[in-house]
Amino acid sequence: MFNLLDSAFPELELNALAEQARKLGGVWENVSIPFARTDDNGTLITHIGVLEIPMRIMGEDVIVGGIHAVCTHPEYRRRGYFREVMKEVLDYCDKRYDTLLLTTDQAGLYQPFGFRVIPEHSFKAKYNSLGGVNGMRSLNITNSDDVKLIHRLLETRTAVSNIVGVFNHKALFLVNECTRT
Repeated sequence: MFNLLDSAFPELELNALAEQARKLGGVWENVSIPFARTDDNGTLITHIGVLEIPMRIMGEDVIVGGIHAVCTHPEYRRRGYFREVMKEVLDYCDKRYDTLLLTTDQAGLYQPFGFRVIPEHSFKAKYNSLGGVNGMRSLNITNSDDVKLIHRLLETRTAVSNIVGVFNHKALFLVNECTRT
């Protein structure tokens, strides 16, 4: 699957990112349900993944379906494979989730399937700290003690908001952490 993703999105180097996430303990394949098509030779040509995202929305804990890793090999595009697999994914998800989440830079591809654009916001804050026992510091994902700390914190974390917040999804955090620049 990662070879297909790399052929569709070569600039992202997803195979390498997935390997880095595995080293941190975030095995994407363990949390994602693949929907795919192959050609006559058994080569993977289209993929859409579904994962379950535990969220707190308006004070209620819910499981939201997450659509991710949507791609078709460049040589097989415009032949209906994406539409065929997306219909299968939506049928699957319709029976399981009240809400689906899909993050993309190409919203127009998904609007015909009923997805709508909701603006996303990022919040950042600067901090000044010398570190130490009582100070803040950045965690280093190449430091084994920091990786242990990250796992402990992810296993015990709660949603950052009762309005909208993700919790208890270690693999999602670890894969996202590997994509930070």
